[in-house]
Amino acid sequence: MTTQFENYSVSEINFVEPVGNDLGNLGVYSLTLTPDLGYKLDANNFSLIAPLPTGITNYSFNQAGSNVRFDFSFANGTIMPSNDVEFPLCIQGFALLLGFIVQGAVDIDTTNATPLPQLVPYSGSGEFDSTSIVYTQTILADSGYYFFVEPTASLAVGDPTAYNILASKSYNGPNGELTAVTFTVEYTYPNEDVSGDLINIVGEAIPIVVKTQLINAFNLNGASGYIFTINSEGATRTLNLIGDPGAIYSVSLFDDLDNETIYATNQVMGASGTAAIPGIIIPSYATGNPPYELKVTGQINTPPANSPASNPTDILIELRQQEPVFIEITATSTDPNLAIAGVPDALNFNADTNFAPGSEPILNFSFTATSSAGEIQQIAAVTENSFSPVIPDPASDDYEYSISGLASSLLAASSATCDLAAGVGAGTSLEVENVVGNIEVGAVVTGTNVASDTKVVSYNNTTGILVVDKAQNLLLGTTLTIANSSKFTVSGTITIASSGDEPITHTLDLDNILTTIDPPTIVTKGVSNETGTGADSGGESITDGGGTISSKGIQWSEYADFNTILGANDEGTGTADFTSSMTGLTTGNNYYVRAYVQNEVAIAYGQVIGFTPNITVPCSSTASPGSSGITDTNINLDSGGGLIAVLFDPQGIPDKLEIIHGGPDGTKVATSGFDNGTDGNAGPFDNFYSTEPSNVIPASPSDVANIDQFIGTMKGTAPTRQTQFESEEGFQVPNMTVGGVGYDQIIWWRYTASDWQTAPNVTIRVTGPASGTSWTYLRLCCPDANCDAM
Repeated sequence: MTTQFENYSVSEINFVEPVGNDLGNLGVYSLTLTPDLGYKLDANNFSLIAPLPTGITNYSFNQAGSNVRFDFSFANGTIMPSNDVEFPLCIQGFALLLGFIVQGAVDIDTTNATPLPQLVPYSGSGEFDSTSIVYTQTILADSGYYFFVEPTASLAVGDPTAYNILASKSYNGPNGELTAVTFTVEYTYPNEDVSGDLINIVGEAIPIVVKTQLINAFNLNGASGYIFTINSEGATRTLNLIGDPGAIYSVSLFDDLDNETIYATNQVMGASGTAAIPGIIIPSYATGNPPYELKVTGQINTPPANSPASNPTDILIELRQQEPVFIEITATSTDPNLAIAGVPDALNFNADTNFAPGSEPILNFSFTATSSAGEIQQIAAVTENSFSPVIPDPASDDYEYSISGLASSLLAASSATCDLAAGVGAGTSLEVENVVGNIEVGAVVTGTNVASDTKVVSYNNTTGILVVDKAQNLLLGTTLTIANSSKFTVSGTITIASSGDEPITHTLDLDNILTTIDPPTIVTKGVSNETGTGADSGGESITDGGGTISSKGIQWSEYADFNTILGANDEGTGTADFTSSMTGLTTGNNYYVRAYVQNEVAIAYGQVIGFTPNITVPCSSTASPGSSGITDTNINLDSGGGLIAVLFDPQGIPDKLEIIHGGPDGTKVATSGFDNGTDGNAGPFDNFYSTEPSNVIPASPSDVANIDQFIGTMKGTAPTRQTQFESEEGFQVPNMTVGGVGYDQIIWWRYTASDWQTAPNVTIRVTGPASGTSWTYLRLCCPDANCDAM
């Protein structure tokens, strides 16, 4: 049996006990509190109101899932009487409403309206049996459209009793048409969470049909037409429009740069059907003959006669001015190294120009293009067809003219020298003598104490006066060097028999005629693969300067200034790196090598590298098995930096291996390190054999018996240093036995491009006592067959 309270119920319990039983021995009894639909119970919200019935003790309220359980027991000594007995309890507490959520989507299907078709999610939350707005959307017809059929919103999936969809309508069309509907979706929450509901919104708008008032005709100061001629001093005009009352119009004046002057904006035609826009000012125009344009927009009766296709709905009135016309010659180039002087050059024609035979106007034009960097190369001839438009312009049939004497010339870059002739060279006017070569205007002047970037303004070879653009303060006898840039000149004569109504500009695009080429560049490769009588070098990082490489190779000499060239190799054309071999060398002599490269404008050389040919050890090869004493072998470095690494196998009486940067007298950069297997790498081997630069103290087996740095009789196992090599260099040597030889240790040195600049080689020195020794070392060129990249 249960008893209903507000929003929850309580169960009653009945039990039968024999008379005289002690109820305190029966354990725990429970009452169950159950929430109503949409509510929840919390044990912390319940308590028992005193006083307690006699005999009841040890009670508590406990959460049992969604229910609350009241547990209690009887006090010991509570005896069951001979009649029925009741134990009334006074419990106080309350139930809480549950919160629920709803999730769904709205499928919007519109035509000529916004929002566009799409699927939009919605969601909401609330307590049981409460109502809230979960979605709102306005469906708006596009401009010029309305809803003939009212948009709808309907529930496609879900409980219809939980939804209420409201619609608010707006009638904002020009004739009161329906143009918008706002849907509001209300939801009443059941006793559970809900998802997957679907609402469909459909709206299709159609065009609004409205009678349009139009501008039907116009005139300018009473004259009709679309092209009017205005005096060159400018003019003021009145525009008259004729059309339907209520028609809307705007009027603006545009110049050739599209600058706008507004005379009317969204004006409405009055009841008379006519409108006048006075005071339209057409300014004077000093040069050329571009038209002004008067533009009428709005509700125009289309298409306006003679209006351009790009503006089929506007009235466009061209206002041309009576201006002098001209023929002009100009030149352009996108090459930043070219400076063009002498353009544009033009001949103007006025109303009184005399075109009589024998007195025709003539335009003698001449312009130059000077290179500020690189040498100018002509790639095409200059003809009448090189200009745009060609000369004469076939489209300007109202002109009659011709060109003659069209010529072009290219002056190559050159240099000249001269000496300051008298007194102190002060200011910008200098007197010079002993001139060798030509001095051209714009040439760069250099010399002791000459101001930076000084250029020639003029030179008189009769007086010897050289005018420069910067003030100088030079001593008598100062030698000046004049660097004349390459220069391209075009000239010709245009004779005009009659002129037309529009100016003509002929443009020569020098990008189609010229190119500038810089000297090439090259880097000399480091010396390698020395055999004592030969060695390799080469060239890399070659640039062509914008031209074509016609030859490249190396030269070698016994002199750093290459005053005498001992030998040279030509290695072909193009910009690819190359390696070239030198022969006929003498072991121990000093030599110098440089790479060279040539294009259309210059021969360029790489840096000079000095070297002394010694027998070198190629990659993945071994040095000849050694013996007692000091043995030096050579390995050349790469110019960009790299790694020198060897595997060393000392045999018999102790040996050591050192890497010396440079020749035998260079700087020691790495050494082998051996010990008795317990002390780690030791060194630096200066107990008997000095480590740098030479070894002069002999040793015997007894001398070195107790030296931990060396491998000797019963000295234990040498550390291979494989782990250190892997961690420092990122390479691993998986097997210290190569070709049947068991190597004891890796010795290496990592070098940079700066190290190569200091000295381009290393000496591998192996040292042993006077007798009873032998050794082998293997050169690694990681990565290779014996050295793997990690």
